[in-house]
Amino acid sequence: MNAEKINKVVYIVGLLLVVLTGVGIDLGQYGGIGIVILGGIGGYFIAASDRNAALITAVAISIVSGGLGAIPEVGSYVTDIVSSLGDLVNASAVVAILLSVYEKATN
Repeated sequence: MNAEKINKVVYIVGLLLVVLTGVGIDLGQYGGIGIVILGGIGGYFIAASDRNAALITAVAISIVSGGLGAIPEVGSYVTDIVSSLGDLVNASAVVAILLSVYEKATN
């Protein structure tokens, strides 16, 4: 299985966990841990040319995640989903940053 397929599977499973935890399904401590682990794995497979976009996405999701609660009826669910998505993307961004630092140090 090549890296692109692995990344796609990790991304889909991560999004599934994000939505499940966002709509209130209690996965215990394993939901959050799973999101962070899958985000980290996904960050490992981000191409060097896409790392800046991943970092910008992480910052943007962190900024907007709390501002969606005012939507009637579904605002809390949307906020929780976007917040969980932020956890996934932030874990991915941390790994991308670490890989960039490592590559600069070894080249």
